[in-house]
Amino acid sequence: MAEDSKASDMQEQGVDAYRAGEYEEALEAFEQARNLSAEAGDREGEIEALGSMGVVCGELEHWDDAHRFLDQALDICEETEDQVNQGKVLGNLGMIYARQGDEENAAEAYERAIAIFRDLGESGYEKDIARQLSKLKLKKGSFDSDDDIPIILFQRKQGTIRKVHAV
Repeated sequence: MAEDSKASDMQEQGVDAYRAGEYEEALEAFEQARNLSAEAGDREGEIEALGSMGVVCGELEHWDDAHRFLDQALDICEETEDQVNQGKVLGNLGMIYARQGDEENAAEAYERAIAIFRDLGESGYEKDIARQLSKLKLKKGSFDSDDDIPIILFQRKQGTIRKVHAV
């Protein structure tokens, strides 16, 4: 139990360092969180720490490390059948591919994440990832038609949200 608490503390320290732009410090904290989670048998904690490590490595443009950590997180998600975290990790993987300019793999990762969240009824996560896919497709100019727009831009009007088409 003590490792769980320490791992959680290290994860929080990593988040704080990340938000402050202290990426090397964040990476160290996330690595400690991952190790403590592994020792405690906390697979979800490992996924969270590995995912965070992948995102930090993306900020540092250490692409191979980013992919390695996110792939390890995906492996644990598959082993534990943790679909929510699998979707989150795929969303982060899509972001890494997009930052690398690999729109094809980014779109594939985003689409896989969207499918998972749609199947789980996790509309909030689905919309977040679909927004990223839309930005990617708009940047590429790769929408085949209005029907191909996977997520919808939202507009507030008189206290209600309604669908509006991008383009």
